Amino acid sequence: MTIRNYNYYFIALIGCLLLTNAWLAITLPLTADEAHYALYAKYLDWSYFDHPPMVGWLQSITLQFGESNVLLRILPWLLGGTIYVTLWLITKHWYNERQAIIVAFIFITSPLAKLLTIIWLPELPLLMSGIGVLFFTRRALIADKFRDYIGLGICLGLAGLSKYTAVTLAVSVIGIFYFEGSLRRLFMPKMWLTGMVAAFMITPILYWNWSHDWVSFSYQINHGTGNEKTDWMNVLRMQLGQLIAYGPFIYGLLWLVFISPISRRTQEDRILLWFSVPILALFSLAALKGRTLPHWTLLGIVFLLPLIAKEAHLRWSGIKFKWYSGIAGAMTLGIWIAVHSILVGWNPGFKDFSHPLKDFIGWSEAAEEARNLADKTGIDTIAIPNWSNASRVSWYARPNKVVVLDDRYDQFDLWFGTLSKGESAVLILSASELNGKTQYVSQFNNCTKANYLEFRDGPTLVNTFTSFICTDYKI
Repeated sequence: MTIRNYNYYFIALIGCLLLTNAWLAITLPLTADEAHYALYAKYLDWSYFDHPPMVGWLQSITLQFGESNVLLRILPWLLGGTIYVTLWLITKHWYNERQAIIVAFIFITSPLAKLLTIIWLPELPLLMSGIGVLFFTRRALIADKFRDYIGLGICLGLAGLSKYTAVTLAVSVIGIFYFEGSLRRLFMPKMWLTGMVAAFMITPILYWNWSHDWVSFSYQINHGTGNEKTDWMNVLRMQLGQLIAYGPFIYGLLWLVFISPISRRTQEDRILLWFSVPILALFSLAALKGRTLPHWTLLGIVFLLPLIAKEAHLRWSGIKFKWYSGIAGAMTLGIWIAVHSILVGWNPGFKDFSHPLKDFIGWSEAAEEARNLADKTGIDTIAIPNWSNASRVSWYARPNKVVVLDDRYDQFDLWFGTLSKGESAVLILSASELNGKTQYVSQFNNCTKANYLEFRDGPTLVNTFTSFICTDYKI
């Protein structure tokens, strides 16, 4: 097979990925995060409690055409596919076509890569902006033109508007210009221009936080460092999560990248390491103090993919190219089958409440029931134990007010406030929350069970929802 044929093979794999993911996008219920970001789009603002505004701003565009799950998942489908192709093109331009093909193959074998084109996350606009930062950083280093510094500033600003971890990109840019250029380059008017453009781009975040007592910054700082105790088991759990999310192929080669001799690193290699290491180090340190999620490191892993491909090519140069494609194709097929099986709940051995989609199922119906109860009783407020479940209920029960009963301060406190003493609410508890019913109903002087909903997959009980009419809030 020629290189061109392998390119066609990659395009065919991407096409299959996008087609199967389009089907999943149609059939899967919304995740809590997706519902939360859809609410961002409904309640447009300059920024939000836990994230910058980009994820909501972009989603608001799709809401102009409707509110179906399919439309809410158009953006990850489009951006995810674009990221695959862009990464392939950058590797082809920086290195060679063979490594570009290996990049394409190894990325597509990742379980997280599959989910990347289904679920709308802030990591997607962050990743797209980060690739732009990578592109313009190298161009500025080589060509040293004003337009490249302006482009760099714009991409840094867009990244900052996408997620707060974009600060690692700024650290990377400073490190690259210092070590790959000189201290003098950091203080050139062009670099100041980059900084001013980026700062101007993120003024919505700064304005919103200034008017809300800098709540996002305090939350993010405490989120990563709030736990005084160091827990090394969290680091191990993080690494296990990385292995599962990115697959053994990427995870194994990742460690080979870090143990390879520095002496054989090209400038392109060093640039990629500069962009990857800060964010990987940040979340490795954060894992010592609390829980981290696998997709948080996505930006750092993606920057390393060209180096992972290079490492594979150097170490296995004697292996015919057809073996790369064969292994990648087999792994991709296996991953797709596994992910699809999990996502559609295909397993006859599930016991009650062990279904992989138990936390996804029934929320639209539960929200509709809550809204009906609110209409019948004249109680406009719906009470939910936590922000995650509140996101789904609020999305489906709009325009009813949804309040969160736990003690954590979150976006719902900003949108709807809290219950006042003596106020009434329709309380909704899912199966996972019913065991802790007492702590929620005890916040009211009186709670009466109003309804009970069951959701099954064949004989398997997947989820339940219990509704209460609660009056006279105590706290």
